[in-house]
Amino acid sequence: MPETTGTSPSSSSHPPASRRVAFGRRFLSTAILWGVMITSFVLGIDWLFFLMIAGVTVAGLVEFFSLLKLPHTRAVRNLALAVSLGYLLAGFWCYQNSAPEWAAYLDGMAIVLYVFLIFGYQLRHPIEGRATLDLLAASLLGFVYITILFGFIAKILYLDLGAVDGRNSAPIYVLFLLAVTKFTDMGAYLVGSLIGKHKMIPHISPGKTWQGFFGALLFAYAASYGCLWIFSGHLTIITYADAAVLTLVLALASVLGDLAESIIKRSLAAKDSGKVMPGIGGVLDLVDSILFSAPLLYFYLVWRLGAAA
Repeated sequence: MPETTGTSPSSSSHPPASRRVAFGRRFLSTAILWGVMITSFVLGIDWLFFLMIAGVTVAGLVEFFSLLKLPHTRAVRNLALAVSLGYLLAGFWCYQNSAPEWAAYLDGMAIVLYVFLIFGYQLRHPIEGRATLDLLAASLLGFVYITILFGFIAKILYLDLGAVDGRNSAPIYVLFLLAVTKFTDMGAYLVGSLIGKHKMIPHISPGKTWQGFFGALLFAYAASYGCLWIFSGHLTIITYADAAVLTLVLALASVLGDLAESIIKRSLAAKDSGKVMPGIGGVLDLVDSILFSAPLLYFYLVWRLGAAA
């Protein structure tokens, strides 16, 4: 997500109007994700989940490769897009066909195929010094960072997490993930804008403050327990006791995911990954924290399902 700034001692106790507008736009953009998830749940349309995940993956990859500005970026990007869509389609097919045994190896198969393809592509072109290695390494990073990590959203949707009134509860777990993760982001931004003074990691993200960090934790717990109360009939696997630790883990992962994208953008001298989301920036600026929190919720749910078996 875009960098935030702390207030100086002389700042007003209320955030400037521009910050309030930015916060409102961030909330609106985030609410779009929740709206898609809730609509998909109410309508029970599986392919709508797939389209959402595929759309975000494609947009994220396009943004990532556009930031690299290296020779042959477009061709390698197209390879990443093709393998990513194949990977997501294979996952969706596995879900529709009761997950055959080889589905557990899908991530590894996708990574191996992509490595083969990018090196096979390079065999047909001259070596351009360090730029060639930079492109190969960065493209593999982008594939794992975006396609594989965001793919854990699909993995959560494909889990057998029970049903209420004949409807699969898995989308509500994804909604829980989005609420905790994005409220973490909003808490960091809002509290950091209001009272942030002490820099957290200035060499990575000058706008992040410790006050914002603790605000992020507060908002994360509010979202977590709020979801458990509102969706008590659906989130049966997450107990209130487990949520005390799970929320902390997800919030810390969200902060790390935000900082991870800051590392990428700072390395490439970019402020935002794109400009498609009002008040946020690019698609990667919107989902950066989810990339790190989604795998952890998935592992937690698999652990709880295994313990209950």
